[in-house]
Amino acid sequence: MGLDMYLQMDVYLSTMDKEGSHLVKSMNDLLGLPTEYNNRGDIEHNSLRATSVTIEVGYWRKVNWIHEWFVRELNDGNDDQRRSHVPEEKLSELREIINEIKGVIKEQELFTGESRTEQGLFGSYQVQEIRHEANLQPIREIINEKLPVSSGGFFFGTYDEDIKEDSEFAQFMDWYAQSLDETLGFLDKIDEIKKQETFKWGEVYYQPSW
Repeated sequence: MGLDMYLQMDVYLSTMDKEGSHLVKSMNDLLGLPTEYNNRGDIEHNSLRATSVTIEVGYWRKVNWIHEWFVRELNDGNDDQRRSHVPEEKLSELREIINEIKGVIKEQELFTGESRTEQGLFGSYQVQEIRHEANLQPIREIINEKLPVSSGGFFFGTYDEDIKEDSEFAQFMDWYAQSLDETLGFLDKIDEIKKQETFKWGEVYYQPSW
């Protein structure tokens, strides 16, 4: 229950080179497809074949500020759980926004560089220590402008009404900052996949579910 978010990449499997052909054959065998081969060992033109693979490059849980950005930018605000294509320029734009927010957080020296261990439902986790003298207002402003926290949703996590007080907002910022780093990591994965010569091209998609 709640907001699950997937960043996926559909990559095309080509049979025009040795590596691609080997991968397609392996996928056909794995799927049990009745594939026909010619006397050279190549897949017949009209034979069944696996032509693409969906790679999950990222998963978030209740990170509603990222979810709502995708909904605004890709679906004109229609939040209907559709699978949406993410153009290359939108991936670059998201990276720029995240780096801009991270820059303001760094300027205000929000985190001390120290961390503490907390115990959660599924085990222990690390929480960054907050510098209580930090000016939170510039951070609030850039977040509200670029990647605001949701005002509602079906078990979407933390809402804007939950972080109105400075103490609540400061505590929440550890999770928010971690989500930014996590998202940058997903974008880096996409860049790495694009460098793989086995895949001829790939398209990125965002899929929410709740």
